[in-house]
Amino acid sequence: MKFILITLVGLAVGMMVACSSSWDAEFSEAMQRTNNAMIAPVNAISELYICETQEQCDIALENLPPALDPAVVVLRQEITTIESLKPSSGHEALHSSYLQTLNLRLEAFESYIAGIRDNNETLLDAGDDALTRAQNQHITTLGLMTEFLGGDDDMNEEEAWLMEYLALQQKFLQNESNVGPALEAYFWCETVKQCEIALSEIPSALRPGQASLAEALDTLRDLAPPGMLVSCSGLHSLLYEVMRLRFEAYGLLIRGVEQTNDNLLDEADRMYTQSTQIGDDFSASYLDCMESIQ
Repeated sequence: MKFILITLVGLAVGMMVACSSSWDAEFSEAMQRTNNAMIAPVNAISELYICETQEQCDIALENLPPALDPAVVVLRQEITTIESLKPSSGHEALHSSYLQTLNLRLEAFESYIAGIRDNNETLLDAGDDALTRAQNQHITTLGLMTEFLGGDDDMNEEEAWLMEYLALQQKFLQNESNVGPALEAYFWCETVKQCEIALSEIPSALRPGQASLAEALDTLRDLAPPGMLVSCSGLHSLLYEVMRLRFEAYGLLIRGVEQTNDNLLDEADRMYTQSTQIGDDFSASYLDCMESIQ
């Protein structure tokens, strides 16, 4: 497997939507079941991407199929469920986008499982590609979900918060997608020449991303969950912390390149790795939040 710049917060989070029709209710329930099934894969993938020694990476790789197998079963079931639903008028795009997201996740998970069990690098690369496309589709789905919530003129305080949170999450994911190629080239360069080229691209590639994160952090800082969504405070804080660590890591990378300072680059690597180590905290915070939304 090659390194993929996925955002683990975004992989599983797709909040419940307000229900005003049969499609709304069944679609939301299918989304909730799917989200719950994504927690184990999120944690397993996180372990694989943060392993440091060969032994740790081998163990993480071996643990991936057992975490993905149950999720594959759920994805197949929920894809069938969603395919059977007729979306409400005006929500066809959201329905289609979410279905595409699930199909791409299923493709990625099945490729990973087969690739690991058959020791097939081609299948692992196919899994990487499918997961990257799933993340990009998830960004589109979040945007459509935000539009879905925003179409309600009678939104209460909780629904308004949810819409704003999803919009910020979408912005974060889009930002990660934009800077991903430059970071992947840097983290996975193999020759001196490749690394030199990757380093030279870092400042120009990351500056817009850092500016976008600064703006999102300012907004998220003041977006405390209201009333009945107070249990979402942990999820809110977790997203803020991940974004803050990425912001700091980008700044250190830019300065490290411009000042030819290996210590700054090492600190940036450490901080970026820290921003991915959210598995257990995410699981607990996500479940707490979902209980308040149900």
